Amino acid sequence: MDITLEAANLQQFRYALYQNFNKRADTLLELLDALCSQPETRSVVEYSLAPCYRRSYSTIFKALDELRLSPLWLPLRLAPYLPRPTQRPFWLLIADVTVCPRPYVVTLKDRGMAYQPEVVKGELPVTIGHQYSTVVLGLEPEAGCSVSWMV
Repeated sequence: MDITLEAANLQQFRYALYQNFNKRADTLLELLDALCSQPETRSVVEYSLAPCYRRSYSTIFKALDELRLSPLWLPLRLAPYLPRPTQRPFWLLIADVTVCPRPYVVTLKDRGMAYQPEVVKGELPVTIGHQYSTVVLGLEPEAGCSVSWMV
């Protein structure tokens, strides 16, 4: 791996992101840095306290409220930087959904019915709450590298 090439690619990717944010680009890029550098963080408040986030807590919500992205915005930005498949003619994408049950929180407007396997016989396998999706890129094995199956 050529570290200077990877650093240049990262710099180019960050510049493309910055240019495509419609408003509050500085705030959104710092928030993205906080998201990437603080994976153990559990709340928006903790992200606002990250060393790389230099703005106030309230600017996170203002920036996210003004953010307007098309559904294909992120895939189109990421595609040029993904490793090209060599052993198959396609990228292998792996999807997973995690349910966060919230049956008693009536103030959350965007709750919905979500599948959740129930161990009690006779109960319906659904709950009320949120579903969070994760999509990862499945990697191909490389010579000289340990086996890794996703990015």
